[in-house]
This record gives sequence, C-alpha cells and structure tokens, in this order.
Amino acid sequence: MMKNYVCLLFMVLSTACQNQAIKEPQQAQRYVDSTDGTAINYKSHGNSENQALVFIHCLGCNQSYWDKQVAAFSNDYHVITLDLAGHGESDFSREAYTITAFAEDVAALIKQFKLSMPIVVGHGLGGAVAVELASSNNTQLGRVITVNSFNAQQSWPDAGQLQDFLKPYRESYYQTLFPVVKRRFLKSTDRSLAYNMARDIARAPQETGVSYLTHYYQWMTQQAAARVQRLQTPLMHINSSPNATAAQQNSVMHMPFAGHYAPQEASGRFNQMLKKILAR
Repeated sequence: MMKNYVCLLFMVLSTACQNQAIKEPQQAQRYVDSTDGTAINYKSHGNSENQALVFIHCLGCNQSYWDKQVAAFSNDYHVITLDLAGHGESDFSREAYTITAFAEDVAALIKQFKLSMPIVVGHGLGGAVAVELASSNNTQLGRVITVNSFNAQQSWPDAGQLQDFLKPYRESYYQTLFPVVKRRFLKSTDRSLAYNMARDIARAPQETGVSYLTHYYQWMTQQAAARVQRLQTPLMHINSSPNATAAQQNSVMHMPFAGHYAPQEASGRFNQMLKKILAR
C-alpha cells in the first residue's frame, strides 16, 4: 500500500512540474570575445531600438557599480554594461592590461550589437578607455562623457617616478590600494559603502592590479593629451572637483559634494546631471 501511495504521489508531482513554466533568469551571463580572444562579460538592458548608452566602469570595479544608472536610464536608452578584461566576470588571462586592449573590449561589444553612434560614459579608468576608443579610426561614437577621469587636481607620476610609485603595490597590492580608495570618498559618505567598495576594488589579483595601474598611469602621462586633442567626438567631463583648465571650461560640469566615486556616492544627483548632458 505504501509503495503504491509513493508511486501515485511521484506521478502527481511529475505532472505538475511538466505543466509549470520554467522561469528564465532575468539577466543571463553573456560573453563576447575581444580582439585577443579574451572573453568579456556584458549585460544588455532596455529596448535595443533605442539610442545606445554604454557604461564603462572604473579601475578595479565591475559593471554592477552602474546598477543605479541602469535603473534610471534603461527605459529611454538601450543600456549596455560590461566587465573589462581582468574585472568582474570577464577573463583574467591577459598578459598586459593596456588602455588600448580595454578599448578593444568595448569595441567588440559595439560590433556585437552593431551599434550606430553609441554614447559612451566612462568613470575614472573607464573615461580613459572611452577616449582611446573614440580616438580610434575604427569606431565612431556619438558622444563621450567622462566621470572624474580628466581632472586638473589629479597628479600622475611621470616615467621616471612610476617604478618607485608602484613599488608598494608590487609588495602588497591590497594593503596599499585599500586606504587609497577609501580616501577618495567624502568623509560624509556612508562608511559601509566606502569600506565595501574599497575592499572590492583592492581585491584584484596582485599581478593583474599592478598591470592595471602601470598602463593606466603610462597612458595618462604619455598619451592622454594627444588622444584628447585629436578627438573628433564631442567630449564632456563630469568632475567632482571644480578645478579645470581654461581649455576645458566649456566642457566640464562640476558635481559638488561628491568624491571620486560620484555615481555610487550620490547616484540621484549624478543621474540628474547625466540626463541634462544627454538632453543637450
């Protein structure tokens, strides 16, 4: 009797399972191969018929750092986020994490979706990647918007100072970078947010993180000025600091009361400022 009951119960449950629709995950993991074959993780949000808006994260971050921007813009734009190589869910197999290689990661995504004149928003390192991408003859962008990427107050070690500057990072990447990141938040910022972001950003593998820094700093000191000068794409900067060079005055919007990580620290105000720029 017990055996018959168990069999009957199994048949009922099996039929129920067959009739129940299988729920698909809201955002499946998707990948595109960069030029060198590195697998780049990305997510697509909103209507693909809308104007494309591509967000590039900062050094050590990942695409989830744009979640509040995705929520704010995906109704009106085709929003695409990605993890640059060596970040998030993308591959960590690259030998050198150069700005040029990062730009190829984004270019592969633009090619994958066949985007026409996308608007690219880059934060920190992401801004450098966006400018490098826009300066290439292979990719046409509608506009580039950088966030705390080109700031008159930011100092960069020159070629002769770079090795000494990187020495503590080579010895202990996490211990060196963690306090540096925390200092880039305002003291009024929620302590949990500052701690969690600093921890995540500093957790990059030692060799990968040092490679980020080396090529990022080299690009900013040796190539950035020339890349910006030859740019044909409209360029706008959102900077937390009010300081800007005379040549930048008309292309810089000051976002007060925010640190380096403005899109996360003050997402509401940042989104409003970005909407104003996009509406121009």
